[in-house]
Amino acid sequence: MNLETEFIQRGSLAAALYYQMHGLSVIPLNGKKPALYWQDYQKRRATGSEIKQWDSYGKLKNVGIVLGKISGIVAVDLDGLEAVNLFEAQFPEWCNTYTVRTGSRKGLHLYYQPQEIPATTRVVGLPAGNIELRSTGTYVVAPPSIHPDTHFSYVVDL
Repeated sequence: MNLETEFIQRGSLAAALYYQMHGLSVIPLNGKKPALYWQDYQKRRATGSEIKQWDSYGKLKNVGIVLGKISGIVAVDLDGLEAVNLFEAQFPEWCNTYTVRTGSRKGLHLYYQPQEIPATTRVVGLPAGNIELRSTGTYVVAPPSIHPDTHFSYVVDL
């Protein structure tokens, strides 16, 4: 088990602090929704003290990572097994990246650290499912968060 997996498995507080220490902007989530006004965290990263305070107030049930310029990363969000299969067939070279299996157990978040941050782009309503490039102005649910419907954890796909 690597250090990252160890921190993430310790729970939302440990994971949020781990992500924050590695330069990512994090927000507390209740299910998949922000537990506070999160737009400020598109411009600045929460401090360790803020994250601990969220936890002490019971707001840090799940962890979100704010994407785009503030964190320097983007994510491709694939909703549904067919969307995953379609993406993997069309772009196999793009699948060799940091990957999170979503709590639905049907989707993936593929993370990238591009030199230039692209705009958020959504292709929704496809028969295969939604495919989104999530960037500035968006966030993703991060491990070890629990999906509100399935009660499965978001997990790093090793």
